[in-house]
Amino acid sequence: MKICTEGDVCPTRGSKDVLVWCQDMGRDDVTFSSMGCTGNCKEGPNALFKGAAGGKAVPVGGLTSVRAVANALDSCCDIQLDPDVIQCSDFRMQGVRNAMNGDFETAIALFSKAIDTLGEEHPMAYLFYANRAVARLKNRDKTAMEDGEKALALSPEGWADGWPYNTDLSGLLTEF
Repeated sequence: MKICTEGDVCPTRGSKDVLVWCQDMGRDDVTFSSMGCTGNCKEGPNALFKGAAGGKAVPVGGLTSVRAVANALDSCCDIQLDPDVIQCSDFRMQGVRNAMNGDFETAIALFSKAIDTLGEEHPMAYLFYANRAVARLKNRDKTAMEDGEKALALSPEGWADGWPYNTDLSGLLTEF
């Protein structure tokens, strides 16, 4: 699946967030990547599902939410996603948007809902802990360090290389 992350419309409608969510799913049966504009901006964010419909690329628009991507994967590729994963990924996307707008309390509550729903044993749990750690940090909550440690402990090998707090979690406290 290739998602338009360029152009004037798709990025403003959240296509980059949708691509990150898709990549974070860690599915072995589908590959997610970025692509240029499809020219169907009115329907964006847009994607092409390659390998669907007998190998033909199938264009899909309106991928503004996790649920929309899940529906498209089901209809185009016969790939069903766990409803709890869909719901928790929606929580995560909403939480990130809230955090970016400075509403850290709501973001923390949404990340907590995701953790409570999936449990820490779920392969995606580290993402919710990492997001909650950053939201708590920005909210000046000292429990950010506990979430950061949990995210690192649960994350797959190599994930933390790109996380800005991976080298010294005690550095989180210097933010206070």
